[in-house]
Amino acid sequence: MSKNIKKTIIFAVILVVLVLLMIILKVTDNTDDKKDVTTTAAAVSERLVDYSGYDVSVTDILSIDVKNAESEYTVLYNDGSCVIADMNYDFNSSVIDTIPSNALTATIINKPTGTSGYGFEDPQAEYTINFTDNRSMTVIIGNVSPVASETYVKLGENIFTISTYLTKPYLQNETYYLSPVVYPAFEKEEDKAIDSVEISIHGAEYSVKISKRTDLHSQKAFSPYQYILTYPAVVSLNKTKADTYITSIFGLTADRVVGIENKSAGYNPYRQNEYLCTVLYRNPDISFDIYKAPEDSDLDYYLIQNHSNLVYGFSAETIVDNEGNTEPKLPWLAIEPTDIISSYTITELSVWAYKSLVVETADKTYNFECNASEDKETFTVELDGATYDRDRFQKFNAFLLDGYINYGDFNPAKGERLAKITITMGYGEVYTVEYFEDTENPLNVVSYVNGSAFGALSVDYINSLFKNLELLNTEETFVSRKSGV
Repeated sequence: MSKNIKKTIIFAVILVVLVLLMIILKVTDNTDDKKDVTTTAAAVSERLVDYSGYDVSVTDILSIDVKNAESEYTVLYNDGSCVIADMNYDFNSSVIDTIPSNALTATIINKPTGTSGYGFEDPQAEYTINFTDNRSMTVIIGNVSPVASETYVKLGENIFTISTYLTKPYLQNETYYLSPVVYPAFEKEEDKAIDSVEISIHGAEYSVKISKRTDLHSQKAFSPYQYILTYPAVVSLNKTKADTYITSIFGLTADRVVGIENKSAGYNPYRQNEYLCTVLYRNPDISFDIYKAPEDSDLDYYLIQNHSNLVYGFSAETIVDNEGNTEPKLPWLAIEPTDIISSYTITELSVWAYKSLVVETADKTYNFECNASEDKETFTVELDGATYDRDRFQKFNAFLLDGYINYGDFNPAKGERLAKITITMGYGEVYTVEYFEDTENPLNVVSYVNGSAFGALSVDYINSLFKNLELLNTEETFVSRKSGV
């Protein structure tokens, strides 16, 4: 056999061997690929904690340390509930109490291959689960996977994807876990405990104060729990509206807590937008300021509770009750005095609610003491210690309260003060009614209630007022008509 033939045969044998080797390698690769697929499929039923090497359960957890771009904090776990260390606030249990369980039962969706592109060099967050036996496991949260609703996580040297929603709590600051309830709901009887609410509207020339009457001096026809509005005088009001403004605090729940105000800092980001109003409650004692939220926020208002420094975020949505009626979540923002006034007189000041009435004229002061029996069947009046005719006093009171209120630009030309009446109610409120000369119209006397212009009364009216009180002789006049009038 020639040398050329031998060479050809040897070359052919080598070629066959190489082809066989390539086939073997290809089969081996395919087998390995199948093993990877099998592993991935099986991983769907595996838990993240299974790769920690620990045989643990939720009850073995002591705490969870969280670290992200915004903050670092520790979630303490005890007997099924969680709190954040060093935070004395109410927490949203439906969110924070699920963290330990989610951390241990997070199901692995996938086991990706490769070593880079997962975001672990600059992770979104990481959390370390500390167990009661001093062991711990740390999970690093990387990038969101190209696959919808999956995020890369790393435990030790193992890389997985888990449901993105399970990673959300670890990406937030502490306020994410705080309860959005500004004030809890109330039982009906607890409503009686409210003393007052005062609403100061930014840019308005008034404050609205609504108080609850709980005195024994109230007239029999009135409810012992009646609201009183002062602006700019004491007026009757629409009780249904008043109820809304004073009870809106109960059961008030924000969309979420957006932060904790640091009053010692020089910059308060929550107070940088337009200030809207301040609301002050007494019994319960609580006050808050309301600001507009930033334009780039998904919220409309920030409610800053001054006692706790918590900043609550609200949308402008309305609340719908069982009857289909809608009310804004923050009704104090749109309050107008005319919304809750049912009449423009001060007839709410019934003599049955008086404790005392003092009349001061240029020459003399008259002190009336008023007493209503506990059963509200009898009412007596004393003038400077002596019994005074009750009917005469009530007739005087009827004249006193028969004035009218002027809204809008009412700026009378106030001259010399002619008289002052101070009324102290049985429930503690004090009201002053003052009468002044009208320098532009000598036929009128202008009245001020609690320092605000109330109305214009005729000279004849004011004289009749004091004649009915019989503080003056019938021949005298309280206000002399000027010459030529």
